[in-house]
Amino acid sequence: MTTEQQQSQCFGFWCTDVTGVVQMAFWIIAATVTVLSYLQARRSLFQPLRVEVFKLQLQLLTRITSLFTRGGELRLREHFDLDKILKMNTFLMMGAYVSFLAGEPVQPDEVYLGELASDAEGSMIILHPDTLVELVGPPDPDAEESRQSAAPMDKWSATKPQRLVITRRFHESVDELEEFLADPLLPDGLREPIERLNEAVHKNLEAIQDALGEAAAILPSSYPTIESTGKSNLSWISNIWNRHAVRLEPLATDLVEATRNYFDTKSLGLQRRAERLNLN
Repeated sequence: MTTEQQQSQCFGFWCTDVTGVVQMAFWIIAATVTVLSYLQARRSLFQPLRVEVFKLQLQLLTRITSLFTRGGELRLREHFDLDKILKMNTFLMMGAYVSFLAGEPVQPDEVYLGELASDAEGSMIILHPDTLVELVGPPDPDAEESRQSAAPMDKWSATKPQRLVITRRFHESVDELEEFLADPLLPDGLREPIERLNEAVHKNLEAIQDALGEAAAILPSSYPTIESTGKSNLSWISNIWNRHAVRLEPLATDLVEATRNYFDTKSLGLQRRAERLNLN
C-alpha cells in the first residue's frame, strides 16, 4: 500500500469518527432540550392548573368550615333538626297515648299539626288502640292468652314507635354531608371525619326512636288519666334522649381541624412552588 492510499484511508476513518461524534452530540443536545422544555412546561402549565384546583378545593373547605365552626352541641343539633324531630315525634306519641286512654282517636292541636305537616318528610305510624305494635322479644307460647287478659295499660306498655317523622331540614343537612363525600375535590384526609359525623347524626336519629320507646313504657305510670296528660312536662323525654345520643361537637371540631390543617399545608406548598417559579 502506497503512502497516498494510507493517508486516504486514515482520512476516511477520521471523517467517520467525526460524523459519529456529531450525531451523538446532536441527540444528546436534543434530549437535553426536550427535558428542559418539559420541565419548563411543567412549571408554566401544571402550576396554574394546581392553583385552579386548589381554588375549587378552597371553596369546598370554606363551605365545610362555615357550617361547623359556629356554636356548639346545641347549634349542631339545630343544624340537623334533631331537637325538632324529637319534639314532633313526642307530640305524636302523646297524641296516640291520649287516644289510647280515650278509647278513640283524639284530634291533636291543629296549629301545631299544621307546622308538623309543613316540616315533616317521610312516613310514620301513629299508635292507636287497634294498631298496637308489640316489642320484639323471645317467642312466648302464652302470648296470645296474655294479650287477651292484659290490662289496657299493659297493652300500651308493650308498644313502641316503629317510624319517625323526619323533617326536610334533616334530609337536606344529611344530603349535604353526602355531597361532600361524593365531591372528587374532597381531600382524602377529610373523608373519614365527615363519615364519622354522618354516622353519629344517624345514630342520634336512632336514639330518638329508642328514647321514645323507653318513654312510652313510662307513660302509664306517669300519666294514668287523660286529665294528668294535660299537666305533663315532657322535658324528661329529652333527658332520656341525651343519655342515648352521641355528642356531635367533638366530631365537628375534628372535621374543622382537619380542614384547617389541609389548607395550611397545601397553601404553604403552593407558596413555595410560586417562589421557586419566580426565582427561575
